[in-house]
Amino acid sequence: MINALLVDDEKLVRKGFISMTDWSSYDIRFVGEAKDGHTALALLGKTNVDLLFVDISMPGMTGFELMEQVRTLYPQIKSVVLTCHHEFDYVQEALRLGAIDYIVKTLLNRGNVDETMTRILKRLSWESREAVVSPVRTFQGATAFCTFEHPVNKEALLAGVTAGRKPIMLTDSIWLQPASDIETADGVMKLPLSLREHWQPIKLAPSAKLSQADAEALIVRMLPGWLFYGASPIPQTGLHLDPFAEDAAQASRIAEADKSVQAIELELEQMKWLFYGKEWKQLVDKIEATQPPPASLIRITSGLAEDWSLYFDWESDAERKTKWKPEQSPQSWKQVRSWLSEMMATLQRRMVELTLSREVVVCLLQAMAYMKRYAASDLNQNVVAKQVGMSRSYFSQCYKKFTGVSFGDTLRMMKLEQAKELLNTTDLSVYEVSSRIGFEDDKHFSRVFRERTGYYPTEYRMRRDERS
Repeated sequence: MINALLVDDEKLVRKGFISMTDWSSYDIRFVGEAKDGHTALALLGKTNVDLLFVDISMPGMTGFELMEQVRTLYPQIKSVVLTCHHEFDYVQEALRLGAIDYIVKTLLNRGNVDETMTRILKRLSWESREAVVSPVRTFQGATAFCTFEHPVNKEALLAGVTAGRKPIMLTDSIWLQPASDIETADGVMKLPLSLREHWQPIKLAPSAKLSQADAEALIVRMLPGWLFYGASPIPQTGLHLDPFAEDAAQASRIAEADKSVQAIELELEQMKWLFYGKEWKQLVDKIEATQPPPASLIRITSGLAEDWSLYFDWESDAERKTKWKPEQSPQSWKQVRSWLSEMMATLQRRMVELTLSREVVVCLLQAMAYMKRYAASDLNQNVVAKQVGMSRSYFSQCYKKFTGVSFGDTLRMMKLEQAKELLNTTDLSVYEVSSRIGFEDDKHFSRVFRERTGYYPTEYRMRRDERS
């Protein structure tokens, strides 16, 4: 029996696809369904899956991005792409990532599902036979390149590596140059500075125990955290992967790190770490103990910085030149901790200048986080003030005093930021976007959106398509 997983962000599409035919007649059973790439990866970590049906256009992580990770972490899993697009470029990209076939959702129906599945099963059978006869290739060593920047600077990497030895991409932020010309771990320092400013190179020693596929999967799982949270010195022969593969606790630590992200995000949103030494120490200790995925930690802290950049309008900014985000993306936990410490100092100075108490400022920052989370609902000052334990009038006075922006203007900006996200990541109509962010009149929404961005929603989306 072939175990299948369906990944699509539309619940009705998932239900319709699963109920379309008697899948057992094709020796297929669905062992799960996922609404996005992150949920799918979590299911793959604890469920045996042979075949993945994956939608291309999903928010957060696209189907292509999910396929890249699955190809690295679970090379035995085969993928079939579900798409609304029939363009050559989409098909070409799907095949490049190892898809065995693709299904145009708008063309699939009960009349042609048998023909489609027969074709897919035949291709799956070919792939399985090839996998059996192919010899297992052991890991011959390599130089890995890892970055925590977003977006990644691929140009700096491709221009800086040895001519004629192009690296291969494991994920967007991890590339591998097999059998590198770099002889020792110290040799990576001879790489151009223009490359090392954006990428961390590291020599990896050969392994007689690990296959190439197993080594690549291990590199994706362990290398970012090993580099980010402070690595031990690398031997002249390069970093040996075998001890990581033999460490039975490694997988459970990675699973625990993934679980810790939500707890750390919640703790950061409580804002007490900004003003109370005890809470700051607890936060630092928790991060160092659980070592959450670096990309997730940077995403959370960047989110705070972006919110404060958007929703604070401080008159003293011109003199102080406050920059919430560092000019270069942090490449280590030490740099992130320093960045958070600078945030603390800036907000504490603001608190002293305005003669506000720590308790009040914490409440105001908590209110901002609450507003962002529920901006699309029917929020008003009474609801938010009550949520943070302040009277409406005092909350309104302090909020404008601290942020430099009124409650109403902040809420409107938050709604429009959500609208931009929906226009960028979905194909929802302008009316649907307007409704989702809490505007009753889509024409009013379009006018407000143009006042804020300089474009009508349809124009903004066209610019997205041009950029793509």
